[in-house]
Amino acid sequence: ARQEFIIAQFVLQEAEEKKDLIMLTQNGKIKRLSLSDLSDITNRGITVIKLKEDDELRYANLAQVGEQAVLATSGGRLLRLEIDDEQLPLMGRTAQGSQATRLRKQEELVGCVTLDGESNLFLVSEQGYGKRIAIGSLRVANRGGIGQNAFQFTRQTDVLAGIVVGGSDVVAQMLTTEGKVCGTIVDSVKVYGQDDRGNRLVKLGAKERIIKVVGY
Repeated sequence: ARQEFIIAQFVLQEAEEKKDLIMLTQNGKIKRLSLSDLSDITNRGITVIKLKEDDELRYANLAQVGEQAVLATSGGRLLRLEIDDEQLPLMGRTAQGSQATRLRKQEELVGCVTLDGESNLFLVSEQGYGKRIAIGSLRVANRGGIGQNAFQFTRQTDVLAGIVVGGSDVVAQMLTTEGKVCGTIVDSVKVYGQDDRGNRLVKLGAKERIIKVVGY
C-alpha cells in the first residue's frame, strides 16, 4: 500500500455543516461532495473520492454555492471556477470527479483555494518572489479550461510554489528545501497585475527553494 498523509483537517462549526467538500487531485480531477454524506463516518474512516492508480488527493477545502475555487499550476496559471451545480455538480463518495484543468508537460498543480469574490490572492514562487492579485482580475472560467497566466517569472527556471487567500490577519508561512520557515503578513505584500513579476520576499541560498506555502 502506498504511504498516506493528512492533507487537510477542519474543525466544523454548526453553520459549516451545510457546506461542501471541494477536492482536487494531482492529475487535475475536481470533485464536490456534500458534508452530509459524511454523517455516518466511523473510526475507520470512509472513502470520499475514487482514485486511479497513478493519482492522489492533494487539496481539500470547505465551500458553499456562490463561492469560487481557484486552482494554481506551477507554470503560474490560475483557473477561477464558480462553485455551483453547473461547474461543480455534487457527486457521491465513490465518484472520481471531473477534469478541472489541462496540465502542460512538466507542469503540476500547486494550489487550490476557495474564497468569495471580494478576496485577493497571495502568490509566491519557488525562488522567493511574491505578489498579491485581486480575484476580480481573473475571469471566471469553465471546468476543463487552461486558466490564465497570473505570474511573470524573473528567471526561466522559476515556478509557482503556492497560493494563499488574503485577509487582514493572514500570515503566509513558506517552507524551504533547507527546512527554514519564513513568514510574511499577506496584506503587507503589494497588489500587482497579472503581467507583473512581484517583489523578492525571501532571500534564499544558491540551491534553496520554497517548497510549501500555507496561510494561517
